[in-house]
Amino acid sequence: MFYTKRIAYLGESISFGLEQLSQNYANFEPFVQPLYTDLLNCPDKLEHPAFVNRGQESMVFSLTIDGAAYAVRFAASKDGFALPRDYQDMSFKLRLRGAVRCRGVAGTEQIVAFSEQDKITVAEFLPGKPLGWLARQDTNRISNAQLAGLIDIMLELNEREIFIDPNPDNILYDFTAGFSLLDYSLAQSPVLLGGNCYVLSFAASMLAHSGFPDVLYNANWSRQQAKNAQKLYANNLALLQRFCNVVETKLTGEELADSLYKIKRQISALQNWQAVCGSRFFNYSNL
Repeated sequence: MFYTKRIAYLGESISFGLEQLSQNYANFEPFVQPLYTDLLNCPDKLEHPAFVNRGQESMVFSLTIDGAAYAVRFAASKDGFALPRDYQDMSFKLRLRGAVRCRGVAGTEQIVAFSEQDKITVAEFLPGKPLGWLARQDTNRISNAQLAGLIDIMLELNEREIFIDPNPDNILYDFTAGFSLLDYSLAQSPVLLGGNCYVLSFAASMLAHSGFPDVLYNANWSRQQAKNAQKLYANNLALLQRFCNVVETKLTGEELADSLYKIKRQISALQNWQAVCGSRFFNYSNL
């Protein structure tokens, strides 16, 4: 039976948690190494059958071991597969420290092993699509209870001094499981975090980008693309308004007021983009 050592991280030192995760890698290495070798010889990593997603500093691939699904993250540059020496060592270390601090937090990426030498992490595979990939009909299925779950995750991570990268690809949504959060790290300084209003503003920003994998508006969109985008803007505005309503059940006083102010600025920005897109659609309609 494949064995992954599990640790109760709360109350234990980060250094102890890191040591255990490092030791766990010995259980995964016989399965990860063949994938790693295969990828080094693969000219187009994005076409590999195990490819899941890519970021600025890494690529993620799926791996199944004894029926359990894992996400294996390798160091990578934006232009291709990079050797570990090209990876930002500090970013890797902060990410691992964040993983130890967040062990057991539901709805967050759970790293179970890592290789310091090869800059590889192995995490439990999370279900769902990145927010930027969701279709309009997908976002319509997001319930208020799932929005409340997202808020709970963001507030919990802020309490644990975790820095969240506000990229819509770092939040996954699954119709059943709800939201889950990827690619977070321990903040270098608590001062950088701000209050709960800031992390909820990050969440609102990511929800605003639901269905937009690249940019909110592209001047080269066709008439049909502009029309479809308008519908998506309207859908996301309704989603943000529901998000505001749920935030009101989670916070009180000045903290609530500050959060609503920042979220409503996100709503205003989205309304402006909707107006720009509507103007583009109007211009096409009058050609």
